[in-house]
Amino acid sequence: MVADVHRGTFIKPYHAVMSMVFAVALGAGWMMLPGDSELIAMLERDGHSRDALAILEQGYANGDRRYRTLHQMLGLYEYQGDATKARTILEEMVSERPYDPALRERLVNFYQAVGDGKARLDALKAQIETRYKESACREYVALLRLDGHNDDELAGLQFCRQRGYRRPDDLARLAVLLAATGDTVQASATLRSIDDVKRLTTTEERFLLVDLLLRQGLPNEAVRRAVRWIKAGKDTGLAVGLVDVLARSKFPDSALDLAKNAGEAGDSVSLTVAERLLEKSQQQAAILYLRGWLDAAQMEDLDVARRFIGTALDGGDPRTALRGARKFGLANLDPQLAETLARGLEKVAMRQEAEEVRETAHVHLAQPQQPREPTSSDAGSAQTQSDSRASGQSGSEARVEAAHAAPRDMLAVWRRSLSSHMSDDAQKLSAKLGFPMPRPSPPRHHGATRTQAQSTTKVLKKTDKVLQRAKKLNSLKLKQKTVRERAQSAKGKVRPPAQ
Repeated sequence: MVADVHRGTFIKPYHAVMSMVFAVALGAGWMMLPGDSELIAMLERDGHSRDALAILEQGYANGDRRYRTLHQMLGLYEYQGDATKARTILEEMVSERPYDPALRERLVNFYQAVGDGKARLDALKAQIETRYKESACREYVALLRLDGHNDDELAGLQFCRQRGYRRPDDLARLAVLLAATGDTVQASATLRSIDDVKRLTTTEERFLLVDLLLRQGLPNEAVRRAVRWIKAGKDTGLAVGLVDVLARSKFPDSALDLAKNAGEAGDSVSLTVAERLLEKSQQQAAILYLRGWLDAAQMEDLDVARRFIGTALDGGDPRTALRGARKFGLANLDPQLAETLARGLEKVAMRQEAEEVRETAHVHLAQPQQPREPTSSDAGSAQTQSDSRASGQSGSEARVEAAHAAPRDMLAVWRRSLSSHMSDDAQKLSAKLGFPMPRPSPPRHHGATRTQAQSTTKVLKKTDKVLQRAKKLNSLKLKQKTVRERAQSAKGKVRPPAQ
């Protein structure tokens, strides 16, 4: 009986095995059930973002501060447009991972999206302090410059430069701000470093560096750098400007050195040497230099010719000025320059040359030597000739018909009649006054034909002279007549009455 009881309560081996298999299956099934992360992912996939966010907020309220939870909450808040809660979560994430550059960059972009400029500047500065990045420094400096506070911009540029920022444009801006504060040493050092590596490209930066070097008493270095800029860019305007700056400084001799080293024989830069010599009252040296300069010069620019002639006249050498004008072409001179040169020649009794300069410049202005474009009359004559050939007419008949058909200048006849009448009146008036005016001799042709404009101009000049002389004679005769009448009246009063 006892044996049967013990035999009934004993667990059979297969029962234990089945129980173990069931327990393992139950544990595996429990493990396979979806957790919060999978549930949230499924809810987001199915479009139930609010339910997913409710689960995350419940876990956050219970103390869940895992990075995954915060990241999911941040994404859902940004998706729903809740900027306040998203900002809180993102700042908390950055505080938990302060050395994560991607997270800090995300914070900067978030501040930019919400329009918080001050927080964006602070985030950029913290990002640069954590890990240097050139794009972050460039953005940080640009925001400071946009605010318009030079002190903050200067501090930001120095802050970025200490961490390795070397952008040339911003470093040049740093030098400008330092020069404005009076720190010429550091400003010149900054511009030197840029010029040694990248070369200064803008004219303002180059002039600033030259000015800073001159303030520090380094004219030789200023000349050396200026010569390098001029020869590299072949900029004549920059060369002349730098020479003027050096001439007005405390070291005027450096301007002469720059002109000698940067210029070539016969160019506009080397011409400034003579100008500087005249400023130093060295006229003889300036004249000698101008004569040598003229031998190598091309004289194709009016501005260069004007400078040369003016410098030579200021130095008291109108002969050299005349040589330069002839090399440039007397007909190419403007009226003012030609008159200045003519007056300078008259001062040294070179009246014939002065008259030549005036006449040549005047003839050039009256009748410029330019290629004549084909006019409608030319086209008409050509068409008439072709028609005459087609119709069998002779060339002379065709030319006559073309002359009648072509449009005429209505003032040409009036000009010719006026010129002839004025010359005839001048001849008659001079004959009446007792000063017969000789007939003009036929012009002598020296390789060039006298134009109608030239002859008309001379006739007008002579007529004007004769008329002025006639006016003087008439006034003189009137005076003599008045004197005679007064004398006769006085005699009549003195005589006694007749008996």
